[in-house]
Amino acid sequence: MPRVNLGRDPAEERRTQTRKIIKAAIGRQEMTHRDVAHKAGISPPVFSSRLNKNEWRLEEMVSLVSILHLTADEAAIILGVKK
Repeated sequence: MPRVNLGRDPAEERRTQTRKIIKAAIGRQEMTHRDVAHKAGISPPVFSSRLNKNEWRLEEMVSLVSILHLTADEAAIILGVKK
């Protein structure tokens, strides 16, 4: 019998929320993905891949908080401290 997942996926919800926060902050700062990638010390293709898959390293997330001037609530959400 096939498995049916009727529940929500908290990990996917966090990935989606993190992407939205980062994209909104990039827009507020009037920067491009390339600008943010260079300031974070990663290549633009790696930045794009990490943004899509939400596979960030902790030091990259901390850099993004600083580069994008995220609020404390936004930082807590993307760092996984707050839902």
